[in-house]
Amino acid sequence: MRKEFLLQLKKIDDLVLKMGSRIEETFALAREALLTGDKAAAEEVVKADEELYQMERDIEILCMHLLLTQQPVARDLHLVAGTLKMITDLGRIGAQIVDLAKYAMILKKPQIKIKKLDHMIDQTGNMLNRGIKAFVEKDEIVANSVIDNDERVDKYFIKIRENLAEQVKKSPDLAPESLSWLMVIKYLERIADHACNVAEWTFFAVTGRHRQRPD
Repeated sequence: MRKEFLLQLKKIDDLVLKMGSRIEETFALAREALLTGDKAAAEEVVKADEELYQMERDIEILCMHLLLTQQPVARDLHLVAGTLKMITDLGRIGAQIVDLAKYAMILKKPQIKIKKLDHMIDQTGNMLNRGIKAFVEKDEIVANSVIDNDERVDKYFIKIRENLAEQVKKSPDLAPESLSWLMVIKYLERIADHACNVAEWTFFAVTGRHRQRPD
């Protein structure tokens, strides 16, 4: 019975790793599309939408099957339950990356120049990659570092939003494009938030408790 449980758990871990790697790949493509106007990169991300959705469903089914058939003990239960919660956040990240790619198609010939956009994208991508790494490796130190860096993305969001407002104030005709860029940075902010959630679920998977946040 225990051997079968471990085999199923290994299968789940392998699928989580595969989904995490695919998420990282699509984010890198979305970055390329946003910063260079690469339409082919954006289209590849959009095409991956169904693939990512199916990965999420497959992991959910395996987790539920394991819970129903193997009667895991407390620590194993935390791990499986944490995985179920984590892939929900990972699935939302995947959907938001697809939305970034769609906006990249709209913004293929932008008039607005945004300072620090590449920095915000890279900081978000770094949090995403390390959040996935933390969960896959059950590394609480890396998970802490992801959560502690969330404020940086929030600061980029505020600065870029203010910059967009200033440009529209000077040139009102830029308002429609500005709204598209506002959605882009909002999706980046949300991806960073979900990366923090992925990191948070590392603590639950390992300890059965949520991370204690400082007062």
